[in-house]
Amino acid sequence: MRPALRGPRAVVIGGCDRHAAGVSVPARSTRRDPWHELSGAERVVAVLAAAGWTNIAIADRRGTSVRTTEAQLAAVLRKLVIGSRREIIEFVPDELLPDVRYEAGRRAPRRRRYHRTRT
Repeated sequence: MRPALRGPRAVVIGGCDRHAAGVSVPARSTRRDPWHELSGAERVVAVLAAAGWTNIAIADRRGTSVRTTEAQLAAVLRKLVIGSRREIIEFVPDELLPDVRYEAGRRAPRRRRYHRTRT
């Protein structure tokens, strides 16, 4: 026999009403700005991505691997609940917009991939 579940897990599994179970649910209007839910590293990656930097250029600039940058960018998109890096700019606080413009001017040129041809 399984022990009875208590708390929020019981609400999800048992399917009972959250209010009847005494679980308080904060109103959406009191939720913090999603930008402030990002870690410091995620904010830096978000600013550089909003400025048009590629993942490779962001990784080079920060001294991290491309996979780390990809993971941080994925976390940014998930936390901001958006589908593409082009939408990040809508969440950047006004006081950071000059940083985005500055980084856009400093953006590293895109690397071109050259394929060797057989001769």
